[in-house]
Amino acid sequence: MKPQTAFKPVIGNISWPNQSKYYNKEIHSELVRYIDQTGASLRDLVKEIRTNRTSLSQYLNYRYEGDLAAFERKVEAFLRKKAPNTAGDQIVETGIYRTTISLLTFCQSHRAMGAGLGGSGGGKTTAAHEHARKNPNTTIITADPTRRSITKILRLISYRVQSRRGGSSDEILNGIIEKLRNSHQLLIIDEGHFLSWEGYELVRTIWDATSIGICYLGMPRLYSQMKGNKAYLWDQILSRISIARNLNTITREDVRLVSDFIHLGLQKSSINYLYEISQKPGKLRVLTALLKQADEVSKRRKIPLTVDLLKEVRRIMHIWK
Repeated sequence: MKPQTAFKPVIGNISWPNQSKYYNKEIHSELVRYIDQTGASLRDLVKEIRTNRTSLSQYLNYRYEGDLAAFERKVEAFLRKKAPNTAGDQIVETGIYRTTISLLTFCQSHRAMGAGLGGSGGGKTTAAHEHARKNPNTTIITADPTRRSITKILRLISYRVQSRRGGSSDEILNGIIEKLRNSHQLLIIDEGHFLSWEGYELVRTIWDATSIGICYLGMPRLYSQMKGNKAYLWDQILSRISIARNLNTITREDVRLVSDFIHLGLQKSSINYLYEISQKPGKLRVLTALLKQADEVSKRRKIPLTVDLLKEVRRIMHIWK
């Protein structure tokens, strides 16, 4: 990798140049994939990598300010120690994955507001992070029950887009708008069903003022609450969503793709059994966990991976009946 060209941040508008061309894309992708797969928090990672939260966040968002080569050596050492199996991992392009990528691409290209609705475990988040890896002008924020207030959502978005973080809510909002206006950014709101109505109104205000792409990803109840008893409150948001996609459908071919990636050549009876699993809560996430465990048992016992073995491992794992 070529040495990084030294640069300094522009102090006035806190605008850092995009460094993605200097990054070791394999190391960066491995780290993001590790976070996706394990759910590791930044607080946990900064201890393991021996860095600080600001540097790690900047690195993940292609905005690292320091010695990039030295930082990536630390990340690589961590990955080889903690995640030796992440190297060479590939994305399984299921129907949900392809539909999510198509949705995000449309929103970014057309500066549109969109929504992707599907149950947990289908692969929406994986697709979102893969899109972000390939498109550095993408910012992902993840909503949760602890971030429902306007102040917390504002600060979360501000932190992700590297705009001002101090001051009043109006000042923070103006900083976000100034940073994002005409930036060709895509802002992905993952777990969007956790946002309050006020949170959606905040995001709508940002969209109206910046002309960027915005896409909500979340559970089907995201749309249900918009059509509920107080539907009149959601008119301003619904009228701006120009594209929506159902991200709930998992086919037998999807199951075959995932199973071949983990254990090539499963019998039809095993595929059918796994397909039944994929239609239950947890979808492909639970299916993958079950199949990986069964694959390990199969190798350890030196026996074929059959539907009976899958059922045995399922009982041991106490996965719903």
